[in-house]
Amino acid sequence: MKKSRISGAALAAMIVLAAASLAQAAALANAFTITVYEQSGSINAYTFQSGDPLLYAKRSGYPGPPDWGGNGYDFGTSGAEFYDLFLSDSLGNVLSLSPGDPLPVPAYLTLICMDLNGNDGSITPAPSWVGAGNNLDAVKISYGGADYWANAVLQATYGLCDEPFSAKTSGFADAALGPQDAVITKMGCGPSAVTLRLGGPAPAPPDTTDLSGELHQLHIRVHERSRGFVGLSLRQHRSRHLCAFVRHDQTRMGRR
Repeated sequence: MKKSRISGAALAAMIVLAAASLAQAAALANAFTITVYEQSGSINAYTFQSGDPLLYAKRSGYPGPPDWGGNGYDFGTSGAEFYDLFLSDSLGNVLSLSPGDPLPVPAYLTLICMDLNGNDGSITPAPSWVGAGNNLDAVKISYGGADYWANAVLQATYGLCDEPFSAKTSGFADAALGPQDAVITKMGCGPSAVTLRLGGPAPAPPDTTDLSGELHQLHIRVHERSRGFVGLSLRQHRSRHLCAFVRHDQTRMGRR
């Protein structure tokens, strides 16, 4: 059988298709920055480089000045709000990563805030949710020349307020999602926390119609086919392959 040449366009299409199919198994580039926009008076930006060890460690206890009973903090505000932020899983558990390690996709960031609104180390519940602390406007991760804003809240713990939670009508954790818009979270005084998903939109769930068997192995197999087709096969289950075939600049999906 005569072998067909793989054109540059076909190879490029094949690579793009593979990347899309394996989005969950991809990893972010090593070089990235994370920026948190927090409002205390004006909105301030706090940026952390990928090599910053603060991103890879969770402080014991609550963040705050040691002379106020805290264990240090990653950034603080003029409103006596002290934050600890770290890369985490979707449940808010710190990841076992070091600077230089690739991040899983999607990546999650947990922010723990201690609002010591007494300005002397004491905690006083907010009189109302409108004036509550932990005021995040937006969070983004930047890599590859693009910015990706937080797009989902996975965990949220609200702080103290004299009003019942049922009276809260705005300032929920999802106010931290998307680009800057001056709509901020108001999570409460004392301790509060939120876990956010960073990166591009979550990929669509796979089509599992009539698929059976346990997940066995994920791998890509590139092979040549007759008549100019290049086959790209994603082995997802023992019983089945999901395949894509690329020919020149045309792409069509199929199963076998």
